[in-house]
Amino acid sequence: MIATPWLMLAGLLTIVMVVWFADRVVSRGRARRLRRLAERCGFRYSSVDRFCLAARLRNVIAGDVVVRDLMYRSDAGGYVYAFTAVSADAGRGRFVFHAREAASDCTLLDIKRGDVALPLGEQYRRLLHESLPPADAA
Repeated sequence: MIATPWLMLAGLLTIVMVVWFADRVVSRGRARRLRRLAERCGFRYSSVDRFCLAARLRNVIAGDVVVRDLMYRSDAGGYVYAFTAVSADAGRGRFVFHAREAASDCTLLDIKRGDVALPLGEQYRRLLHESLPPADAA
């Protein structure tokens, strides 16, 4: 049987829709898990870069980055962030970062990178727990 161009187009569109749907399911599941983790650690969650951290990271990380899965909270010294930075440069990959920001001048301080050998959720968990105040200080 010879496939007509319309049949090939329909098959291609079906494949694209299945891949898109699978990506949406995986993304929503990841966002739900990260939102619960953020709430347990006293952070708020946003799936987008609501504080424009990517623009400020260009000075620290070489190349263009996109910030996703942002967790944030404020404390006495300023703001605390944990986020995924996806590099637009080929081969650079996806990394979880933790950063503090001084309230006075909006400068990112104390930037830490998660252990890339760990899964994404575990990288967030470790970086968030490092940023929590000691139990006796609360």
